[in-house]
Amino acid sequence: MKSKSIVGGIILPLRLVTSWLFLSAVLRRLILAPAKHDFDSPMWIGHKINTFFPHANGPFKAMLGYLVENPIQMNWFTYVFTYSELIVGILLLVGFASRFTGLLLASLGIGLMHTAGWLGPTCLDEWQIASLLTTVGGVMLLFGSGSYSLDNYFNTKYPSLPKNKYWFYTTAPNLLLNSKYYKTIILSFSTVAVLYVMGTNQLLHGGVLGNLHNYSTKPDFVLDNFHKEGNIVSFDALRDKGPETYGAFITKVILLDSEENKIKEIDLSSKNKEDISLHNYYINKANFNSQSIVFPLGAKANVSIFATKDTHGVMLVDISGREFTIH
Repeated sequence: MKSKSIVGGIILPLRLVTSWLFLSAVLRRLILAPAKHDFDSPMWIGHKINTFFPHANGPFKAMLGYLVENPIQMNWFTYVFTYSELIVGILLLVGFASRFTGLLLASLGIGLMHTAGWLGPTCLDEWQIASLLTTVGGVMLLFGSGSYSLDNYFNTKYPSLPKNKYWFYTTAPNLLLNSKYYKTIILSFSTVAVLYVMGTNQLLHGGVLGNLHNYSTKPDFVLDNFHKEGNIVSFDALRDKGPETYGAFITKVILLDSEENKIKEIDLSSKNKEDISLHNYYINKANFNSQSIVFPLGAKANVSIFATKDTHGVMLVDISGREFTIH
């Protein structure tokens, strides 16, 4: 009993603080800023999730790839995500089904890690949060919530309840504490947790073995699928890097011949934009403003340009003067 009380005392502040992380997110989206669940609002969280896509990895890349191309399904997913956070937040708050809650928490942390873990222009925000959520979830999966929980209340009030195997393995506050493999399990879990956090730090940011990078600091483009038919040239442009809070601005489009000499320059600060059209693929959309083509993070568009017959390449120039070329 003393061990369970100590465990409960250690886990309680972790539970409550983590609970508020989730409940505060739900409060923002459903009450304080309901536009985050307004499909037609620029604040819609589908746009935020679209920014995760360029450097998501594993099976999460394929899942996000489907969602960013299907706005209706993305809208459903935003509600599933928000209400999942609500359920986990409440379960953490009251300490109910704690080992199952730990599994859910670790799953959400891993999902965040492999979708948004690469984001963070100043600090590695999403990676840090995901690391902590995954670890706290793992601790709860092993220990439950201890004495200060609804699980413990029900186990005390109804002594026969732990005999139900489903309830026992969902809560099981004493399962690990009474195991002869306690030390081995703790050391193994700690090793796996540290290696996972270090491994993702290297994978996403080069933060362990070097080649340190942060994809959230400077806008970048991936250009591919160049095609020419008659006087029309087209290509795909994906903005895959840079801060998520503002767009990348293409101010000039330059047509090139086969030797990369300039044939024609289209200055987008003028009103002469009728030679260029955009077809967007994803939820985040490239669009024209008075001075440029604006690409939000995660936007991908097919760019079509009315060109001369001797055009063999295109150069995009952003507001900082950086150049991106495709042939």
